[in-house]
Amino acid sequence: LSSVRHKVVMEMAPEGNQYPGFSSAPSHLSYRVDRPFLYLIRDETSGALLFIGRVVNPTG
Repeated sequence: LSSVRHKVVMEMAPEGNQYPGFSSAPSHLSYRVDRPFLYLIRDETSGALLFIGRVVNPTG
């Protein structure tokens, strides 16, 4: 195995969500990141890519 691609999409809106079993978002989210990663910011309406970022050393 020489490389792995992983995609995560998290959508939260103040007016609610599409999942009936999930009533509300927690007030605090915490993530532990222990490897380099890329992130993208996209405009929801047009789908245009607004920003691409890279975190090379998340521990420091």
